Amino acid sequence: MRSAEYDLDGSRSRMVHAAVELIGRVGRQAATVRKVAEAAGVSAPLVMHHFGSKAGLVRACDEHVRSRLEAAMAMVGGSGHDAGLRDLLGVDGIETAIVYVGRSMQDGGEVGREWFDHMFQMSVAQYEGSLAAGTARPSQDPTMLALLLMAMDLGMVVLRPLVEQKLGSNLTDPAVVQRWMRTEFDLLTHGLIVDKEKT
Repeated sequence: MRSAEYDLDGSRSRMVHAAVELIGRVGRQAATVRKVAEAAGVSAPLVMHHFGSKAGLVRACDEHVRSRLEAAMAMVGGSGHDAGLRDLLGVDGIETAIVYVGRSMQDGGEVGREWFDHMFQMSVAQYEGSLAAGTARPSQDPTMLALLLMAMDLGMVVLRPLVEQKLGSNLTDPAVVQRWMRTEFDLLTHGLIVDKEKT
C-alpha cells in the first residue's frame, strides 16, 4: 500500500474523501470499489493499489473520520463546555464525517460502535454538568436518560435525508440548528404532556 506522504497528486486523499461521502450516503455494501473510483475520478485498480482491498479502504475511511471527529471535539471542547452533537455539527465541514458515523452505526461498523460509545459519554457528561450546575433534575435512571438524550440528536443525523426533506433545508444550516436547539430546549425544559387533572 502506498503511504499518504508519497501520494504526490492527492489521489489517495480524494479516494478516502469520496468513499466517506459515498458510504455515508449509500452504506458500506453499496459503496463498491468501482463506485468509489468513479466518485474520486480515478480507476478501480488505482484504488486497489493504494488500499489493497475494499476492507483496506474502509479502514482508511474509519481512521480519517476518527481523526476528523477527534479534532472537532477538541476544537469544541476548547470553548469551555462539554461537546454535544449539535456543537459538532457547527464545525465547518464536519457533517460528512457525522453522517458517515450514523451510517456506520446502521451497518454495524467498528467506527460506528466506537462513536456510539463516544456520543453516549458526551450525553452523560452534558447531563452530569447540568446536574452539577443545578439546571437539571436528578433522574432515577441516568443511563436510560443519557441514551434517550443522545438518541434525540443522533436520530436527526441518521434520518437526515428525510428530516431535510420535511424541513426543506440543510440540517447544518445555522438557522436550522438554532431552530433545533430552541425546540429541544423547550421540550426538555417545559415538557410536552399536559396533566389534565391539574388543569
